[in-house]
Amino acid sequence: MKLQSRWVFECLPGHVWPHFFKARMDEARPFLFRLGVPKPLSCRVLEGAPAVGNTRQCTTDKGTINQPILVLEPNRRLTYRMQESTIWCRA
Repeated sequence: MKLQSRWVFECLPGHVWPHFFKARMDEARPFLFRLGVPKPLSCRVLEGAPAVGNTRQCTTDKGTINQPILVLEPNRRLTYRMQESTIWCRA
């Protein structure tokens, strides 16, 4: 399965782009997260710097998701795939 999403933000790319690679989510727990949907907590690049071939790891309250970076066009395009996960709903 291939999932693609596109978002348009009313700001400069440089304001949003860093959050794909180093992010911390707030403490809010909207309704679905209270029903057991994994709540995102943070994302980071394991090797330190975003680059094709490096791994973006996102952590939730239920486990982690490792995502190798496949395409990286700074401030424009990011493509990655789920490689492995410890979350119960990974399939």
